[in-house]
Amino acid sequence: RNQDMTMTTAKKATKFYFDNIHRGDPRGNVIVLFGGEPLLRWDFDLEYLDWLEEEYPRKRYDYTTSIITNGILLDREKVDELISRDAGLVVSFDGPFSQDMPDPGATTRSCW
Repeated sequence: RNQDMTMTTAKKATKFYFDNIHRGDPRGNVIVLFGGEPLLRWDFDLEYLDWLEEEYPRKRYDYTTSIITNGILLDREKVDELISRDAGLVVSFDGPFSQDMPDPGATTRSCW
């Protein structure tokens, strides 16, 4: 059964990461919000990103944040919020046939 992650679980996982894994190299330390469609829980995303910065300030811990979305719920307000939190944005192009779509620059039918 699918369940959404709770804020308590997100905080525990983050604490574990910083206590056990984090190495202080921003090129390799990225906290990514993804799975399902994160923008469906936009309030959760903002609450988490705000908590993260408060508990683990980037200037001290050297990491980046990013969110992966299909972009359907993306709007200017959300982009501005992510920019204000210095969070990266990745738009995925998934779909039932996306892996078999022709690559316009290739000589084969599939892009994979």
